[in-house]
Amino acid sequence: MPGWVEKLDGAIRESGSLVCVGLDPDPGRMPVRDAGEFGRRIVDTTRDLVCAYKMQLAYY
Repeated sequence: MPGWVEKLDGAIRESGSLVCVGLDPDPGRMPVRDAGEFGRRIVDTTRDLVCAYKMQLAYY
C-alpha cells in the first residue's frame, strides 16, 4: 500500500502541477453558507489545475 509521499508523487505526475489548494473557508467571506458546498465548488473549479487539497477540518 503506497504511503502519502508516493500518493502525492503520483498526483503531481498525473496533474503536472505542484499546487496544493487550502480549503480554509472564512464564513464571513464565503459566497454560500455551507462550508461543504463551498469546498465542493472550489474542488470542481480547480481539479484540473492542482495536485492536492488541504482541508482545515475545524471549519467543516
